[in-house]
Amino acid sequence: MESSNINPTRMELRKVREKLKVANKGHALLKDKTSGLIKIFYQVIKETRNLRKEVEQELKTIFDGFQFSKTSLYDEEVKFLLSIANREVKLDFGEVSHLGAVCPKIKLSSQKEEGPYYSPLSSSFQFDLVSQKFLKLFPQIIKLASVEKSAYLLADEIEKCKRRTKALENVLIPGYEEQIQRIELKLSGNELENTARLKTIKKKKM
Repeated sequence: MESSNINPTRMELRKVREKLKVANKGHALLKDKTSGLIKIFYQVIKETRNLRKEVEQELKTIFDGFQFSKTSLYDEEVKFLLSIANREVKLDFGEVSHLGAVCPKIKLSSQKEEGPYYSPLSSSFQFDLVSQKFLKLFPQIIKLASVEKSAYLLADEIEKCKRRTKALENVLIPGYEEQIQRIELKLSGNELENTARLKTIKKKKM
């Protein structure tokens, strides 16, 4: 921080001291915010891991069931069922703020249960079961995507807070402290010069 152009006056000293006070307060707030974000981050990571494990296990079961269902159907029948089994879904997009870090909150809109878009006679029991399991799992998949994105955003916000904290610790606060020291030394020197000048004048008058 440049301090050579600082005017060594008591007014300037007061200003720099006020800046240092604000910087120290900001530093303390940033450290508190970082600690709070890290605590939330670990909670989100724990939720993400548990949810991912649950989703991956269920997806494996669904995939195995789908592979088994294909054994009782022709390839053309499977392609046809997959093409008409798709459903339109609606998502609710919201936001939640964690100490200033804005994270997404996505969930499936509530909607009535609908039957399959195909005749059960053209399908198989295993294919129907797989379809139902996937529909039940889909909200969890959406939730997993939401919490994973939140984890990335929280990690990014934590990194920003750490960079700002280091900038205050290593640059701004030491710079202000150096300015205060320079001004105080200069003022002290000026006071000594004035005292010596007054003594000289007093001796001359005597």
